[in-house]
Amino acid sequence: MAIQTSLHPLSRADGSATYASPNGCSVLAAVNGPVEVQRRDELPEEAHIEVNVRPYDGVGQVKERHLEVIIANTLRDVVHLEMFPRQMVQLTIQVLKVPVDDKAIGRTNPQAESYLPMLPWLLNAACLALIDAAIPMRCTFTSTIVALMSKTSTRDHPTIAELNAAKSLHVLTFSSKDEVLLAESEGRFSMDEWDAIEEKAKIICLGSPDAMIEKGEEDKSLQQHMRSVIAEKVTVDERWRNG
Repeated sequence: MAIQTSLHPLSRADGSATYASPNGCSVLAAVNGPVEVQRRDELPEEAHIEVNVRPYDGVGQVKERHLEVIIANTLRDVVHLEMFPRQMVQLTIQVLKVPVDDKAIGRTNPQAESYLPMLPWLLNAACLALIDAAIPMRCTFTSTIVALMSKTSTRDHPTIAELNAAKSLHVLTFSSKDEVLLAESEGRFSMDEWDAIEEKAKIICLGSPDAMIEKGEEDKSLQQHMRSVIAEKVTVDERWRNG
C-alpha cells in the first residue's frame, strides 16, 4: 500500500490535508491562522501555536497532550512566527483510522501504547496543512518511523506485530534543507545501530542522492511525494487561467 494524501479536503479551514500511511493509519489535519489569540496566550513578538490532537476514539489523554507538545515545538523551528505577533496559528489533527490490530491489543501491550508510531503521520499531515494554508515557513519537513528488529534488520512503516517485536523504535524528522528537526527513540540500541537507522530514515524522507532512475509511486521519498501532491494541486487550481 502506497502513501495516500490529499490537500484541502475541508472547505471551511484555511488549510487542510489528509495523510494515510502504508501501515493503515489515516489522519486529517486542519490549520486556521493567523487568527485572534486569547490574552493569556498572546506573545508580543511572535505568533502562538496551538496544537490539538484528537484520538481515533474517546477523548485525548496524556499521550495526546505529549504529542501536542512535540508537534508544537517542531513547528516553532520552521514557521515564521515573527511575522504574526500577538496572533495565533491553530492546528487540529484528527486520527481517522488506526491499524486493526491496534484496537485489539493497544490497551494491554505497552509497545502499542507508545506515542511514536503515530507521531510521524501527524507531523506529515501538519506540514501539508500548513502549506495548504499558505503559512510562511523557512522549509518543509517530512517524518518517518523506523523499527529496529535485530542488529542488522530494520523496518520502515512497521506493522503492529513488528512494533511489538522491535528492539527499539525511532522517529526522525528531516527538513528540506537536510537538517534533523526531531529525533525520538524508545528501546535499547547501540550508536552504530543509531547511525544506520538515521541513514535509513534520511533516505526514506529525502531520498538517496545517488538514485537517478525514475521511481514508481511506492519508491518515492516522502519529500518527492509531498512535492508531487503540491504540484498536482497547483496545476488543478491554475486551470482556469488556461480555460
